[in-house]
Amino acid sequence: MIFIDQTKCTGCFQCVGDCIVKVLQKGKKYPVIPVENEKFCIHCQHCLAVCPTGAISVDGVTPEMISPAGQGATPEAMLSTLRNRRSIRQFKPQEVDAATLEKLTDALRYSPTGCNDHRLKFAVVKSRAEMDVFRAINRKQLQFLLKSGLLKLFYPRICRYLDDLERDLVFRGAPHMIVALTPKNAPCSAVDPVIALEQFELYAQTFGIGCCWCGFAVYAINCSRAMKKRLAIPRGYRVGYVLLFGYPAVSYPRCTLPEKAEIL
Repeated sequence: MIFIDQTKCTGCFQCVGDCIVKVLQKGKKYPVIPVENEKFCIHCQHCLAVCPTGAISVDGVTPEMISPAGQGATPEAMLSTLRNRRSIRQFKPQEVDAATLEKLTDALRYSPTGCNDHRLKFAVVKSRAEMDVFRAINRKQLQFLLKSGLLKLFYPRICRYLDDLERDLVFRGAPHMIVALTPKNAPCSAVDPVIALEQFELYAQTFGIGCCWCGFAVYAINCSRAMKKRLAIPRGYRVGYVLLFGYPAVSYPRCTLPEKAEIL
């Protein structure tokens, strides 16, 4: 529900111009919301954000509840963050403290989604002990696949890594992981989880936390009823992607220099 405080509204109609689904329309002095248009609102809060005088509230969220838009990172600082991002596959045993975890997970609310469909859910493994449970389940998975010959049949290149199953090929000794869960019927179910986890990864860097995108973990979870049960995946949801994270056990004194992207 959108509320317009006419004592603050100046009739600039910026909210009308920024409403992508045309819920708001121009009135004689102030924006109006025809009753038949209310059902089309996607609750994106753009009208609240764009209003220069703070005259608009959405679903009980008022301008007073939100911090003013701050200064974003400089181009140089943002490029440095992107250049320094590394896939971390060696983690310290140290767990991320609860306060930092809360900051990281709270920031997930700012992830953009297709059609503003904010139904993403996130399963976060918050302790090394719980991760060890997933490692144990995965070890049994791999032992079965090796003995049955299925692993060699479907993933022949992986077999050379499995001479020692204690090496934790999938979870890399990480103390934590976050699993992005997407509704199967979400309009952008393929990309929404990836965007959310990439924002999580970049924010995690500011705390000295490293991450690893783990496709093997996606396969492992999808093939394990026990893992799915521990993650409490809701009916109608699927695993979008998995990110391992923790404090890196290795440091990189320099960036890499990949080839330039091919721009057509």
